Amino acid sequence: MSSRDREINSFRQEHESDEHWQLRREFLDAHFDKFPPSKLQCYSHTYVNIEVLGCRYPNETMQIIADLAAGLGSAHKRRKENNAQRITMDASNAAEQKIIPLDLGRFVSLRWACQSLITKRKGMETKNGQEGPAAFIRATLISLIPFLKCTLWYFIIWNQTPGLWNAVLKVLPVFSLLLFIYLRGKKEHKWTSWIVLGLLVSTVGDVFMVWRSQLVNGMAAFALAQICYIKAFGFTPLKPAIGVILYLGSFGALALLIPGLRHDTFLLVGLPFYSVLLSTMAWRANARFFAKERTCKWIRLSAAIGSLSFLISDMIIGFDRFYSPIPDAQVYIMSTYYVAQLGIALSAAEPLPSQKRKIN
Repeated sequence: MSSRDREINSFRQEHESDEHWQLRREFLDAHFDKFPPSKLQCYSHTYVNIEVLGCRYPNETMQIIADLAAGLGSAHKRRKENNAQRITMDASNAAEQKIIPLDLGRFVSLRWACQSLITKRKGMETKNGQEGPAAFIRATLISLIPFLKCTLWYFIIWNQTPGLWNAVLKVLPVFSLLLFIYLRGKKEHKWTSWIVLGLLVSTVGDVFMVWRSQLVNGMAAFALAQICYIKAFGFTPLKPAIGVILYLGSFGALALLIPGLRHDTFLLVGLPFYSVLLSTMAWRANARFFAKERTCKWIRLSAAIGSLSFLISDMIIGFDRFYSPIPDAQVYIMSTYYVAQLGIALSAAEPLPSQKRKIN
């Protein structure tokens, strides 16, 4: 007998039935090197409770066990089906084997003991059914690596000559945010779909804006994107004071830009209309920060900051083109723009307690 087998056999408990031990031993052998002994013992007992006693608890511990024992459980079911001569234990036998009746108090204690072991792992816990803050932040940062790389590439490689290559460089960070939402977004929530649609439409606007002559087409695409974001953020809570402040600020900026639009009728009408949409989007994103939701408040804050950054980015475009040229305007425009789209994309990654995955 190898030393590994001896160590595994040391996990067997007194009065443990052969059936229990056979199941536990397979589990221990399959995952022996993955966990410390205390957790391995806990997980193996929970696995037996799932397979033999039919217990179902939709918590993180059960989900971990279900994932680890995906193959072992099905093999156990096949053995039960093939063994037509299986002997059914009577009540007295069950009492001797200490399988039935189940000591509910001991099992509940085991359940909470397992859960507490997981919740103590450096903030990687579940809290109120949600992903722990440390786990969520770490996973979010990892998922944002493509966005950070693409943004860095844009500022390093970009040049002022309009062309297809510049268009590709410009949209790559936004596409990487779509990848982020695919990895971290809550696809079952309606605002995620609207944000994804808004990002996709934004890429069309990005391509148009590479060429200065396509400003109107770019503005039309971004107007559709703002409508998508407004649909995502909704109108609850209303917070009209925030809207009033943003609209007044936008109208003040428009008052300075209108003289430069006198020779372009379309922009004279289209720019105020777009400004209203943009201000409305920022209003709804900032109002949503005050919503009474069981979500990460700093994530809602990121959406608010992102919307304001969008305002700043488009304001720089307006002043650079229709008021007075701004040195290095493209750097300011794109840096605030990417911050804006990042903040809005982050709002789709909120961990919500109502969508906890259950074990079937």
